[in-house]
Amino acid sequence: MSKEKVTIKDFKAMFAEYAKKELEFIENSDPEKLYHRVMPNIKDKNKGSIDFLYKKITVGGLIDGDTIYLNKLRVSKWGKEEDIDSVIAKIEETVNKGDMKLVNQL
Repeated sequence: MSKEKVTIKDFKAMFAEYAKKELEFIENSDPEKLYHRVMPNIKDKNKGSIDFLYKKITVGGLIDGDTIYLNKLRVSKWGKEEDIDSVIAKIEETVNKGDMKLVNQL
């Protein structure tokens, strides 16, 4: 098995494809369903990052132990800025049902 060298051009094409699929997912997502994605930290198992998608608005943050810190917000072209408060409230409600804490740094 031979190793092929990955070029910058290949990375650009991969990122472009990823961005395209991400936008397709947001566009086709159910606005009344709360989606979440967790990315673990490879070096520290107690840390990671998390993204929530609700009403076509993405809210992201960090996980540190049993606490989620929300610090990123992005309203997609299909979302509405007036829905931001209800999105944050839905995330808080969902996190509070579990055994984690939420710190809103937005």
